[in-house]
Amino acid sequence: MMNMDEKRFNRNYKYNSKYNMPKICKTVKGFMEEPVNPQLFDFLFRYNARNYPKTTHEELELPGEFKQIEDTAVFVIGNGVLQMDYAESITPCGIVERDAANDVEHQTGKLNPDKVKIIFEYCLYTEIQLKKPCYPIVVTNHDYGKEYEDYTVEGFSFRIYFRIFNKEVIYKSLNTLMKKDYNQEVLSDADYLNLVYCIIFAKKPFAQDVIEKASYLFASIENIKFNHQLDLHMALKMAIKYYFDDEKIEELLTVITKAVDASRMDKFGGYEVEQFTIQELEDKISVLKAEKSKHELELSSKEKELSSKEKELSFKEKELSFKEKELSSKETELSQMDARIKQLEGILQEHGISF
Repeated sequence: MMNMDEKRFNRNYKYNSKYNMPKICKTVKGFMEEPVNPQLFDFLFRYNARNYPKTTHEELELPGEFKQIEDTAVFVIGNGVLQMDYAESITPCGIVERDAANDVEHQTGKLNPDKVKIIFEYCLYTEIQLKKPCYPIVVTNHDYGKEYEDYTVEGFSFRIYFRIFNKEVIYKSLNTLMKKDYNQEVLSDADYLNLVYCIIFAKKPFAQDVIEKASYLFASIENIKFNHQLDLHMALKMAIKYYFDDEKIEELLTVITKAVDASRMDKFGGYEVEQFTIQELEDKISVLKAEKSKHELELSSKEKELSSKEKELSFKEKELSFKEKELSSKETELSQMDARIKQLEGILQEHGISF
């Protein structure tokens, strides 16, 4: 049974005979047998940034004006190829005075020096690759109490900007979305993304409460795009399995799965695995591009080195040619001197002087 809060926020949610309970139970059982993804929050952040890039840019209030997504694979000396969470090119707007890029990182907890150094490397690589400055932004549930902080890495100073989702922000977002649902407003891309951020950034002390509220909210939403329903169901399913034990998992998975149209339910089975596989393939492509870029840089460096050697060789050849001509000239001069000596010796012999 639902408590009063659940009823108040979920007036559309009813337990009745219209649901195909055998199919729901079978589907939920399948969900419960799926392994828990230990990287679910990184996956969800990256998945949604890639699939809703412009909305991500707007909702996170990222620097500049969104232009396009960029590859996320980065070659870091000593660490090989690493993956940024999200990268985009931007055009001038606000603090951004020229074409630039944003490196956006999802981070739970406070940044440590190693992570700061990696972010510095990400930006450095991005600046070299795109030939434009890069702004590092960390989206986090750690409350820094400020919009940015300056760091120093290897003698270089750089600024990291923060976008903070603390408890206050999360519950404010939830309440706003509940009111929109109560007023039967259509869930926009921005609303969808904010609900996902509530799921991603809820800290353990209150995460279960947030996930449960979000589950019942999801179940009550009538005006929702199918892609939002698919993606929210996936996010909630992953979070439910991460935070709760079996009995509660079954209860909440049933709640969110009842909200799905029975005729479309088959699309939800295996959706998470499918999307995770797609992201892995996209990452592999990005890695291959980074490795290709690395090899191209190495090849370019070798070509420049070869060109330099060829120029040096050409100079040496010219120098040698000059020396050979100089030697030839000296030999000619010497030959002429020998001839002159013989001529003079002949004249002396004519005068009775011999050598």
